[in-house]
Amino acid sequence: MKYGFLVLLCCVACTQIPDCSLDPNADVFFVSFSDDEVNSFTFTSITNDLITTDYAPDSAILAIALPLTETSAVITYRFETDTLEYSLTVGYRSQLNIYGDDCPASVQFLDVEVINYANFDTAFVTNPILTSRIEENIEVLF
Repeated sequence: MKYGFLVLLCCVACTQIPDCSLDPNADVFFVSFSDDEVNSFTFTSITNDLITTDYAPDSAILAIALPLTETSAVITYRFETDTLEYSLTVGYRSQLNIYGDDCPASVQFLDVEVINYANFDTAFVTNPILTSRIEENIEVLF
């Protein structure tokens, strides 16, 4: 009798329909900007070589989510102001995950790292895990 209940429980668990909307993977990394004297920053544009969209924030920012692409393992963002161009090069790897037969494939981005930066004082990884639940992956100091 005990084993019959266990078999029934396993069968029910295996037939559960996966909820595709619960995919925890994020296709962005979150960058926060810090300065001892300034509370927010205004960039005239934020661009990169791989994604053709030009991100021009409408107002001053403290943090921003920047997209990644699975077609490359490195991406460089350029942050332009009226007087200077900053850059941040980030490396990562991508892994294809399939959570269920009825769910589309999901790309998981892993091992985010700062490869290079220009005109910032410093840039460093605060959390290499890229999920929709993380509020900061990289901190940039002016």
